[in-house]
Amino acid sequence: FDPVFNPQRTKIAFTSRRYDNNENLFVMDADGSNQVQLTFFTETSTFAKLPSFNHDGTRIVFESQRGTIGNSQWDIYSINPDGTGETRLTTAFGQDTDPSFSSDGSKIVDVSGIGEINIMNSDGTGQTRLTNNPASDSQPVFSPDGRKIAFYSDRDGDSELYVMNVD
Repeated sequence: FDPVFNPQRTKIAFTSRRYDNNENLFVMDADGSNQVQLTFFTETSTFAKLPSFNHDGTRIVFESQRGTIGNSQWDIYSINPDGTGETRLTTAFGQDTDPSFSSDGSKIVDVSGIGEINIMNSDGTGQTRLTNNPASDSQPVFSPDGRKIAFYSDRDGDSELYVMNVD
């Protein structure tokens, strides 16, 4: 599940539970061949999911439950499509989920804590909260030009889509 093409449309990253019912990331050629597992279950890592390629297909960002640093449990990571170079990008209290790259690959938008939209540089620096309300915001994505972020929220009591400027 969670399939996503790279920008060149030659690779697909996806999540699978094919081993021990644990969610791990895989990448394969667009025709289904050459499947490679990128993340692996450990005692402190049971999930890795929701992949998103950067603008040139050289990095994949994802959410994972990989143990704790302080009180952090769900964090945002990036990895090369060959499974090397895994980097933890967030360590905030609570959960960091739903990551997505900007169209130029310079920024990542995600959901942090209890449903707030955040933005950061692709290396994890410059983390900034963009929303602050009691509702739950989720599933943020950049517009193709990178100037807006669309997201899902229940802030008006109904589940609706919202759009905001990146700034």
